Amino acid sequence: MKTKLTYLLMIIMAITISLVFTSCGDDDDEVISVSIVGTWTYEGDKISETYEFRSGLSGVHSVVNRDDYGEITTSAQENFEYTLSESNDGTKYVTIVFESSSKRYKYEVTASKLLLYTSSTQYYEYKKR
Repeated sequence: MKTKLTYLLMIIMAITISLVFTSCGDDDDEVISVSIVGTWTYEGDKISETYEFRSGLSGVHSVVNRDDYGEITTSAQENFEYTLSESNDGTKYVTIVFESSSKRYKYEVTASKLLLYTSSTQYYEYKKR
C-alpha cells in the first residue's frame, strides 16, 4: 500500500512540475519588419548591379557590364536619394532619385532578398550582400 501511495505522489508531482514549467504561447502573430537598408546585388548573365541603401535615405547604385567572355566592358557608379511609401492596401514603394532621372518600384524585402518590380509581374531579385 505504501508503495502505491509513493508512486501516486510521484506522478502527481511530475504532472505539477510539468504544468509549472509549461507556458502558454502568445496568440498574436508577431510582425517582423525588415528594412531595405543594406547592400543588395543582382547578378545577370552580362550585368552586375548593386544598390546600397543607407539609413539616411541616400545610397549608391553601381552597374558593371561584361562581354561574352566575362570581361568588364563598362562600369558606372551614381549616388541617389530615396523615399519609401506604402499604399492603403499595404503595397510598399521605393522612389530612387538620381541626378538626372528617377525610378519608382514596388518592392518586397526579406532578410536575404529584395524584389524590385518593374511591372505587376516582372521583377529583379537582389540578394543581400
